[in-house]
Amino acid sequence: MRSSLPPLLAFAAVSIPMAVHGQSRFGIEVAAGQAGGATSYVRNTTYLQDDTLFLANELAGTGLAANLAFVFTDLELSFNAMLFDRSRVQLHHQAESDGPIPPDRIRPNGTIDDSGYTYRSISPTNVTVPDRSRGSLLLTTATGGWRYFIVQGDVDVWVPLSAGLAITHISEPTRPWVFGVVGSAGLGITFDVAKPIAIFAQTRISGVLTPTYGLQSDAARTSANVGESTLGASVSTLLYTTFTLGVQVTIR
Repeated sequence: MRSSLPPLLAFAAVSIPMAVHGQSRFGIEVAAGQAGGATSYVRNTTYLQDDTLFLANELAGTGLAANLAFVFTDLELSFNAMLFDRSRVQLHHQAESDGPIPPDRIRPNGTIDDSGYTYRSISPTNVTVPDRSRGSLLLTTATGGWRYFIVQGDVDVWVPLSAGLAITHISEPTRPWVFGVVGSAGLGITFDVAKPIAIFAQTRISGVLTPTYGLQSDAARTSANVGESTLGASVSTLLYTTFTLGVQVTIR
């Protein structure tokens, strides 16, 4: 009978270094940076300018991003908060009406009951909103994910993939909190400074899907006015990017 000892020794010789190099480790990451919207989250909303009623898409601007993550080898549990500026809108349809909007049509949160109005398409026009008290769009997420390491050593390069839950809210009175889902992918790089501390940078592109933000009846009516589908009226979406710098502390 042929001995199986040499193959076992060979397996051990390969496995032990791999186990030492790839041993499990647990770390905590804290990061901050900037977020930027790539699309409009609130779409086909009413906007009043000089007594003329328009339909507009709110352009998600830039803002702060903060992140707390727990990392176990190549797995992550992450909690994130982003703020997006809402100081610009894109007008794309104008109401076909005479005279000013009756005051009782203007709701406390600033939106307008436009039932009975019809609109005509206009060339998209970006407008800066003069109201400095206008609230920001707050997005918070809780995600789980996986990191694929391209390079490992004193410098790690990795591709993060994650998905989870999202909550959106516009920081103005009577505005709702809306739950949805989020997914993201990106690129990160970590530099060991002095064990157990490392610094890292990462950039991600993410997508959020929630039920329509605002009154469903408003969304259905305005979507029909601009020729969009029923599905488009039932959901709100946002694509955004983040870039953050942070510190990682390895516990073990």
